[in-house]
Amino acid sequence: MLLDSPKKRTERRKEGKRSVDGEEGMQDLGAGHDEMMRVWDLKLQNAVLQCRFFNILIRILDLTIKSTMSRNDAS
Repeated sequence: MLLDSPKKRTERRKEGKRSVDGEEGMQDLGAGHDEMMRVWDLKLQNAVLQCRFFNILIRILDLTIKSTMSRNDAS
């Protein structure tokens, strides 16, 4: 990753933005950043829960199909 020049960092600091190399720190990002990060964290948690749910659903369907097929083979 390319690093910002000192002049560019000063300009970005005045604008309230974080530099590319992260030298300034989180306080320069403002309060809106914290809220945005919370939203993305919740979205990520939701996606993980959906993946787990669908994984369980697929397992149940797979077991149901296998059990049905084995019953058909036995008869």
